[in-house]
Amino acid sequence: TLSGLWEPTSTGGYAATGSGTDEVSSILLQPITLPLRAFDVTVDLAHTYQFDGDAGGNLKASINGGVSWTLAVPSDGYAGTFQAGAGHPMDGEPIFAGTGSAGSIFHLSGIAGRTVLLRVDLGTIGGLASNESWEIHNGKIAYVTSTEPSDLDGELELHGNYPDPFRGRTSISYTLSKPLPVQLEVYNVLGQRVRMLRNGEQAAATYTIELDLSGLAGGVYLLRLRAGRWQQVEPMILLP
Repeated sequence: TLSGLWEPTSTGGYAATGSGTDEVSSILLQPITLPLRAFDVTVDLAHTYQFDGDAGGNLKASINGGVSWTLAVPSDGYAGTFQAGAGHPMDGEPIFAGTGSAGSIFHLSGIAGRTVLLRVDLGTIGGLASNESWEIHNGKIAYVTSTEPSDLDGELELHGNYPDPFRGRTSISYTLSKPLPVQLEVYNVLGQRVRMLRNGEQAAATYTIELDLSGLAGGVYLLRLRAGRWQQVEPMILLP
């Protein structure tokens, strides 16, 4: 699904040029359902871009049908940041900036067994300049699968948090059915860790933890539980 400045090209890709003044132009890809035992999930985006002014773009992913979106960060990072303070929907977001033609690789985690949506967002203020453009040539999602049952199948379950949405405080619970090394962390949508809740071996049990995010900005945060090579990620909403 295309919106704003994006148009299909004769070669099967998509291009955005200087016509129009949409603040955010998006390419929403078809949902992709990944196998439960999908490892090393990557997105390979073949694209070229030229941004010289107040414009840039990024890739986002959603595992809850588009209710919330998480920034996907390329392996070599984003070169710029969309200017903040102008009331733009992409204020302060990391973005592709300058000139690029080598393509980008994104490593996605916590989405095995999930249906994932991918969205390419182009942010502009007053449209693109005549010398600015962004062309998506093609994109590929790849992963490695295992047909062998894992010794962690059924051993790890993140029950999420309650209440959700919440103001300030919420309770998190999860279950281990055997001793496992556990990391329980909270991230913001920029991929920055804001809390480390557990880090170490834990016995088989159901655990409940009180999380206090008082003082942080309202919005979507990601709760990640990892045990060995397996992990679960759940979004949660902090009210302002």
